[in-house]
Amino acid sequence: MGSRRCSDYGRRVAYRLGRFLSERGIIVISGLALGIDSAAHRGALAGGGRTVAVLGSSLDRIYPPSNASLAHRIAEAGGGVLSEFPLGTGARKEYFPRRNRLISALSDAVVVVEAKERSGTFITVDYALDMGKEVFVVPGNIDSPFSRGTNRLLKEGATPLVEFEELLECLPLKTKELKRREPEEYGEVYSLLKERPLSADELACALGKGIGYVIRALSRLEISGFVKREGVKWVAL
Repeated sequence: MGSRRCSDYGRRVAYRLGRFLSERGIIVISGLALGIDSAAHRGALAGGGRTVAVLGSSLDRIYPPSNASLAHRIAEAGGGVLSEFPLGTGARKEYFPRRNRLISALSDAVVVVEAKERSGTFITVDYALDMGKEVFVVPGNIDSPFSRGTNRLLKEGATPLVEFEELLECLPLKTKELKRREPEEYGEVYSLLKERPLSADELACALGKGIGYVIRALSRLEISGFVKREGVKWVAL
């Protein structure tokens, strides 16, 4: 869960988390909103698993309209698009707390990736706590307005999520390890990083490519959750 307006950091974490859970056979549930929700759904699809989108509108009035194609991808992949509203019901502000209640009820645990100080995500958190669900929060940059809400939740006692594996311990599901997929693009960069950490300059030299190509490759692989940066080196995940 998280804000519609989010940072690149929040979007990357949501995507990686969705993919991580999906690859282990865990269904990712979110609200199909722009930002964090969309990134989590897309990560789950990339992981080859299932994801469920809960709407604040009816099934024939997908909101936001720009995510209609994402909703179709979710359904085609064997996931679900759910709504408690009758056909012909458009999205309204007062409907989203009802959607968030359903998300909490369907979930075994709630993860808040990023939220501003005033965010509808807190409605989901309140419902989750009332239902006795565990609430995890991803720590954020203290200078970022997109992390003020999440950091406040941590201050109030929410469980910090700093390693994705920690989430698995509270899920009463039989998880399964799936074979990790190789990236469809820039596989040669990923293969080198699987052997050992390398800097961008070292990669360019090893590949015989320009530094611009390498930077584009690393950016795409990082967004997709295949690599991360540690100092001046890049490592495969």
